[in-house]
Amino acid sequence: MRRFSIGLVSVAIKVVYEYEAKGNLNRLSEVDPETNLPTTIMANFINCCINMIFEAKAHGRDYTEFFQVFVDLAQCGPEVCVYLIQKRTIGRFMDFFYDQVSPLNEYYRDMKDVPFKEPQDIYIGVPQEEKFKIRSGWEELMLRRKERHTESYSAHKSYMWKALAILIRYCKFNIFAQRSPWQIGEYDLILSNEDKTLMTPDTKFIERAILDTPNKLGYRNLAKFYTYLTYEDPRFTNIFINAIKNGFINVESQALKPFMKCFSTLLTLNDSMLDYRVPLTKDLIILLDERTLWIFAEVNE
Repeated sequence: MRRFSIGLVSVAIKVVYEYEAKGNLNRLSEVDPETNLPTTIMANFINCCINMIFEAKAHGRDYTEFFQVFVDLAQCGPEVCVYLIQKRTIGRFMDFFYDQVSPLNEYYRDMKDVPFKEPQDIYIGVPQEEKFKIRSGWEELMLRRKERHTESYSAHKSYMWKALAILIRYCKFNIFAQRSPWQIGEYDLILSNEDKTLMTPDTKFIERAILDTPNKLGYRNLAKFYTYLTYEDPRFTNIFINAIKNGFINVESQALKPFMKCFSTLLTLNDSMLDYRVPLTKDLIILLDERTLWIFAEVNE
């Protein structure tokens, strides 16, 4: 039923986008001067979804479809992507991933910049109570340690990383560098310092993020996301490579696929740092052996 519902939402999103936003970059940012609420259905819907980001865990055991909505939004076109970035969606996703560890919870969970109007009379989509057991944080930790990732657990973050991988490529992360060949559009959007703080953490957190994304859809997009951030950036390049190296050394064979995909994706990045990056990746190649070469081939099929 959830898949059927998300299908209806996806179709509606595309129809409304064609009617309200396509070809007009500033249309979604228009607000009513009296109420300060969006004047378009599309912007109102996006603001509503953003407001629900940090409620996802509390209101459902599986929020895969919720993040799939953001992927559908990002795939509509540049007008929607620009609006999502302006509304700090990238930073909010990262803050959601950090959860209580984030130093910027208060900043990203303040939703004053995304007001929305909720219909008074709702006949469809009224939430229904459902009795089910929600795993505690401790139970989730034990499952991850035993590498018993459930499909629902890995899938919801996969769509989050896919949305991030699309949105980040509309941004110019290093303002002094030439445009990356991976960049989408021509907007050169600049992210805030708060966004950059959460997107480029230390090696230990990057390693945890990679290990926490065992699903193929997830780790392919996570690899694109972090590789894009290494473009013309020696500091974060070192952090990312060290995280991959730690995975090669410390992680069991069956959990190596995400690290392998990050490694192979990093090799495809072509910038002025290529000569600097190659010696660092040689250390990673040395760590490969017969036990892991088949995994490297599999993730790049």
